[in-house]
Amino acid sequence: MALVIAVVRLILSLVFGLAGMTKLTDQKGTREAVMNFGAPKAAASSIAVVLPLLELAIAIGLLFSPTAWLSALAALLVLGVFIVAISINLAQGKSHECHCFGQIYSRPLGWSTLLRNVLFGLAAVVVIWNGPEFQPPLASMISLAVAGLSTWQLVILIVGVMAATGFFLKRRQSTPAEQPPYQPTGLPIDSPAPDFELPNYDGGRTSLAQLLALGKPVLLIFTSPKCGPCISLFKEIRDWQTAHNDQLTIALLTFGTIKDN
Repeated sequence: MALVIAVVRLILSLVFGLAGMTKLTDQKGTREAVMNFGAPKAAASSIAVVLPLLELAIAIGLLFSPTAWLSALAALLVLGVFIVAISINLAQGKSHECHCFGQIYSRPLGWSTLLRNVLFGLAAVVVIWNGPEFQPPLASMISLAVAGLSTWQLVILIVGVMAATGFFLKRRQSTPAEQPPYQPTGLPIDSPAPDFELPNYDGGRTSLAQLLALGKPVLLIFTSPKCGPCISLFKEIRDWQTAHNDQLTIALLTFGTIKDN
């Protein structure tokens, strides 16, 4: 059982260390992900720094017997917050990027994302269940100890791997790959909008001609149910409609169901 606990602690440490390092080296992406999950814009920058630092602290704490139990408890609390946030977003039909592991792994939210966090939470419960007294030293319980590594040498090795990963990601982020010249697509700027007729969410159909028939300028906003930042934009569009209803017609064009959007 002691070997199982040691292996679980090591896996959790690697997961939290990698998650923290990748989030910390991609602050812009982390801020966007935090806002997509519903955090206030004013607090997004602070959360984008505190969260990865907390994940790194948990990762290091899991490596030491005296701090392993408290670190596992902190891991369970953080994972609990993730599980609740993911569940709420999935229930609302949102599928923005999770940004779970920064630039290494970022996929749209799905049930697999929720399941992964639940499994990590169960792993933390296994460590917590054994109590703070039964937390064996990692270096004496895992195969790395056979090579003669002490606990501190093991810690230095893992932290070194995390730091090297973070350095690589930072370097890759600051050195964008060469891309072919941008080729604009669609209509040139200042072209008249082509007429269209599309179904309404409340029934019937609406054309551009009907929107223009109201005698006001028409603002067409194209969006997608997979666009995370659009969630914040929708709140501003609502304010625009309220403030400029007598001067402007605003039309949202998207696809999918109402729930998707």
